[in-house]
Amino acid sequence: MGVLVISSLCMTIGVAGASQQQPEQRQKLKDDKNNSAVLPEELLRAFNSPVSPAVQVGMPFAAAKFVAAISQIAKEGEEEIELLIVMVQSKLAGEDNVGAGIIVGVGSDSLYIVTANHVVRRGTQEALDIQVQLKWLNKPVKASLLKHADAPLDLAVLSIAGLKQQGVNINALPFDHMGDAASLQRGEPVYSLGNARVEKWSINVSPDKISKIEKDFILYESNFIGPGHSGGALLNDRREVIGMLLSDAPPNGRAISITSVLSKLKGWGLPVNLRAPNARVSAGGELTCQVAPSGAAHCWGNMIQINSEYEEQGFNFGTMPIQGIRFKSISVGKHVCGIAFNSAAYCFGRNGHGQLGNGSKAGSYKSALPVQGGLRFLSVSAGFHHTCGITVDGSAYCWGSGQYGKLGNDSNDGSVVPVPVSGGLTFKSLSAGFLHTCGVTTSGVAHCWGSNEIASVGSASESVRFVSHEPLPVTGNLTFKSISAGYSHTCALTTNGAVYCWGGNEYGQLGNNSNKDSVVPVPVAGQLNFKSVSAAIGGHACGITTNGAAYCWGWNSDGQLGNGSKKDSSVPVAVAGGLIFESISAGHFHTCGVTTDGSTYCWGGEGMNGAGTGTKTGSTIPVRVLSTP
Repeated sequence: MGVLVISSLCMTIGVAGASQQQPEQRQKLKDDKNNSAVLPEELLRAFNSPVSPAVQVGMPFAAAKFVAAISQIAKEGEEEIELLIVMVQSKLAGEDNVGAGIIVGVGSDSLYIVTANHVVRRGTQEALDIQVQLKWLNKPVKASLLKHADAPLDLAVLSIAGLKQQGVNINALPFDHMGDAASLQRGEPVYSLGNARVEKWSINVSPDKISKIEKDFILYESNFIGPGHSGGALLNDRREVIGMLLSDAPPNGRAISITSVLSKLKGWGLPVNLRAPNARVSAGGELTCQVAPSGAAHCWGNMIQINSEYEEQGFNFGTMPIQGIRFKSISVGKHVCGIAFNSAAYCFGRNGHGQLGNGSKAGSYKSALPVQGGLRFLSVSAGFHHTCGITVDGSAYCWGSGQYGKLGNDSNDGSVVPVPVSGGLTFKSLSAGFLHTCGVTTSGVAHCWGSNEIASVGSASESVRFVSHEPLPVTGNLTFKSISAGYSHTCALTTNGAVYCWGGNEYGQLGNNSNKDSVVPVPVAGQLNFKSVSAAIGGHACGITTNGAAYCWGWNSDGQLGNGSKKDSSVPVAVAGGLIFESISAGHFHTCGVTTDGSTYCWGGEGMNGAGTGTKTGSTIPVRVLSTP
């Protein structure tokens, strides 16, 4: 297997935190800012082919569990991309004609949709009474056929006027779901999403395979496509649009590259919003790392951290490219772990508790080694002295320190290799905190395990005292989408966009307009509608609303709330600057986020010489990081 090489230097990554319930540890947290903390960031999507529940009959338990997990995970990815795919119906040459289309742009209160030209034209005849079904509306709406067309590419454009009248929330459209068609190779899995056999938003269960790339066109083998698929989307295994479907006659599928489609639209002067996803950041203690859509990873901040031997080499502050592996995601803690494009996990940094998962307790500072066990991961979260990840079948594994039962393996035993979390639960979100771990199952139930003294596992049960060695359901009957475990607090996002937090609250990090701890989830004040949340292994938390606004709450000693002050806040305060964010990550004394235009901003770190923020002074308001991949 490959080895990830960290160029130019040996690196030590340090983390420290403090109990917000024990005074001596709180004081240490305030005084000793040369130690750092990790945000266990919820990582990027990675989807594998689902299998119909119908084939689960007679399966062994493990196989059925795999099927259920993959089906649920894929379903969530499909539900998001379906917002960009429309169903098209019209009268053409006196006959009813069906197909699909892809929303690619917004402009002048109109939606712009591409479809196959043969869906709406036949020779010189144009379709009449074109009706388009949007995923979020209960009835079809009228669409106009624009003059723009390209017969050789089989490309046509529709528009729907009156966005506000149609109830379209532009910010809710996942325009960052364009895949890289240029990197496709023969044999890679693809999926067809369209109006097959008049079954709306139909997608194949088992993947098809690419057979050939011919300039603007993608050829693939398929027994799934059928009438109605034309104009729909060809997706990669991460449910990103890589092409527009042209053929609906099996066994040979044909699609035009989405990059070719968008290039043609730009040439016509039409609005184009569909794009590749932006980079994502993970803010640690004094270090921040970022992964670009290409898989290139890059870190900046204090490279010395705790080990002073590196100070002599002059690597105190600066940037560090990570070479050798293409990453889907990365998580910064006291150590760093990431998921490669082949779904293998790699870790590097300190390893005194086996948190690198490579079978030893020897640190690795020049290269990242693969986590042992041959597991394929969807996500990974680096905590303080432990790491946890979700495999492609939805199982949770943890490794490293087992203190307080935070590995969830029904013991206090640590492990230098991944061990399964007890209970046989299937997860879609997982976060390793300081001395506890939390996850959300595919059914939306939150569970936590580990310390219930410094942190809180979110249970009101009197039988839970100081520790839980296995997953324990969080009280409240709430349905969650994602979760983020911090130092003494945890925050989670419900499926309806509300954020709830529980645990320590000395600095107002629960966001409920008080400083009183809570052993059960309490709603964050303000009635904001969030799309993501990040709890720091420190004393604050941040979230992004559905319209892209960033809010933070809790401890603000170094300007980490980003509102231009250093005053703590027990309610969400708007991050200054009016920026529209796509992702956010709360570090120990700083916070970073990526805006919708792909720019990275950081703030905080004023008491730490700006470590992790891309500056040497820090800032109480967002500052753009210029040296990124």
